[in-house]
Amino acid sequence: MPPTLLGRRIADRFVIERTIAGSPAAGLHEGRDEAGQALLISTVSTREDPAELAQKLSIQGGEEEAALLWAGQHRDEDFRLFVAVERRPPGKALVDRLNIASAPAECLRMLLPLVRLGLRLEQGGIVLNLHPRLIFVEGEAVRCAWRLFVLLSVQSSEWKAPLLEPTLSPPEWLKNAGIPPHPRQTVFTLCALGAWMANGRPPYGQSLVEEAKAQLGSSPLRPTLPSELQPILGPGLDPDPGRRPGLATLLRAAEAFLFPVDTSSEPAVVTALKQWKIGRISESALLRVAVAQPWYVAARVGPEGPMPVLEGNRLRLAATPEGLDLYLELPGPALFAGLPEGLAGVELAAGSPAALLLDPAKLSVWRRWGRALLVEDLIAGRSKAPLATLRNFDGWWIVMRELPDGRTQLSMAPDPKGRRLAALFTAEDCRDAYVKIAGAALGEKPLLMMLTGQQIFERLVALPLDGIVFNCMGPVSPRAVHPAFAAEVLKAG
Repeated sequence: MPPTLLGRRIADRFVIERTIAGSPAAGLHEGRDEAGQALLISTVSTREDPAELAQKLSIQGGEEEAALLWAGQHRDEDFRLFVAVERRPPGKALVDRLNIASAPAECLRMLLPLVRLGLRLEQGGIVLNLHPRLIFVEGEAVRCAWRLFVLLSVQSSEWKAPLLEPTLSPPEWLKNAGIPPHPRQTVFTLCALGAWMANGRPPYGQSLVEEAKAQLGSSPLRPTLPSELQPILGPGLDPDPGRRPGLATLLRAAEAFLFPVDTSSEPAVVTALKQWKIGRISESALLRVAVAQPWYVAARVGPEGPMPVLEGNRLRLAATPEGLDLYLELPGPALFAGLPEGLAGVELAAGSPAALLLDPAKLSVWRRWGRALLVEDLIAGRSKAPLATLRNFDGWWIVMRELPDGRTQLSMAPDPKGRRLAALFTAEDCRDAYVKIAGAALGEKPLLMMLTGQQIFERLVALPLDGIVFNCMGPVSPRAVHPAFAAEVLKAG
């Protein structure tokens, strides 16, 4: 009888209790830790470097994923395996509720967290594959254990069928399981899952892998969809991966259906202020919206032309010019970057129900964000400001990674080719997007540092780099430059 993993201890603290599918060489198992917490344990036989693979799995997709507890090599007298241990999310597996058709809005509500997870992982260089047995639903929360499929993609031994049945795999994968993972496969899988939830049956009827392959033939079948879901999920089920939309397009379509917006109503900044006051968006999200938009301020005619009117040394900024007889329209980034010292306050969206009075003590943060957006315009090529603007900017962020020996090292932007690309960030939201996705790869206590341009570009000149990437994880568009760019910034007049 071949050896079994049942009862084996992994990393001296996790015990495998049951094999759900597969074998030790490519399997999914249930287990428990020393505290009795339920676990999902994935095992594969692979020749991949254990340290690199563990770092790949440590990328965090956010609240929609199962938490990674441990990843590494397991060796004993019978096995040499790579193992990933995830905490089993609370709730029931989605596969247990798929045989009852769900309303279109309910389908999209459960699908939306998975689309967001797929998009975050894609930004970290991971292609999300999933199966309803590894998706868990508890109330409004939907979480996915995705690391099994990443391990299967690096498995050294050949496997000819998906580990878990029935399949949600796209047609091109069923025809050739050896093709490299691609985000458009994720799009098909998510849309097929949506079709399953809507219809109450698997996308290829009740067929399993071989029967699904037989159905495909030369003209793959497309699952039928309710009319409301056809424009959202239908394009993602196209047999040709080149014609499928990306995950970002799928996300926007699903959000537009679930959260319709009346574009004829209030300005975006008024909406952002309301959402911030009730805790629905972060302060960084509010700052980006508010600083980016133009503002209107009452004006009077002075000796040198129109001048802003201050009320008690307080600047009142309106989101629209309605009700103002004479006004100035001021671009947000330049306005906030140049806020004069000594103001008694700044009132945002003055005259609206969402009006917010900024504390004078916090105006320095708004000034820095104004300068940050001016820097982003220069990086993106939308501004002709001198290159010295980057050196003079005092709000650059970097993230220092903790090494095993206690030293710290500048964190790099993710790169599938393994190049050393220094990661620089212009604002807190860009920095936080990176930290959230990089996750455990940064160590237990990543050091977040804000530096001047002079300080950071002097550091970069001294490092052996292949490039520099600004805001590699968004929310603004990333920009990569040659490492020699740092020296050019320091020399700029």
